Amino acid sequence: MSLFCFNSKEIEPHNERQSFRTLDFYDHLLFGYIFKTIIMELLDRCGYEVCPFGYESTLPHLKKQLHGINPTDTATKLRFTPDLIVRDPNEGKVNLVEVKARSANGSRGIRIDEISYYLNFWPESIVVLVVPSKPYFYARPVRDFPSQGPYSLDNFYLFEELFLRLTYLPIDFRRKIVRKVITLFDERQRCNL
Repeated sequence: MSLFCFNSKEIEPHNERQSFRTLDFYDHLLFGYIFKTIIMELLDRCGYEVCPFGYESTLPHLKKQLHGINPTDTATKLRFTPDLIVRDPNEGKVNLVEVKARSANGSRGIRIDEISYYLNFWPESIVVLVVPSKPYFYARPVRDFPSQGPYSLDNFYLFEELFLRLTYLPIDFRRKIVRKVITLFDERQRCNL
């Protein structure tokens, strides 16, 4: 029998509501991986060269050790390493990209406490933000953020304004990705993750 076979009572979603602050480290990590993969696929499909870059990819054995400690500047810089390296083969331009998914719809602001770390350690990177409402995908160069939050969707550009090759994606593929994003956010909410 598989290690992952459980009866339905053993895997029922939590009955209590969890706030963003009380989610398990691995809840956040898995949710982030999913959206990082979606962004990688979007960029790859329209001709960008994309490779994982963040410490979760390059130093996977450190991810748990660096979480929740009082780190040095070096450990903090490693912990906030952007997720992806993205290269436009036509222009030769290379970008570091950090992917964030947030459930807030913008009316309450987007809680991205980490922006100050990126401003300090990775100002040349770009934050790509995925939200559960139209138009779903946003981006902004880190050095263009104000030094203080709170941040809202008004602080971001449309994803395709920074990554112009996205306009080459077929409409059916874009529609499929949007359906997947909506489903993922709905499932996260339904399962109290």
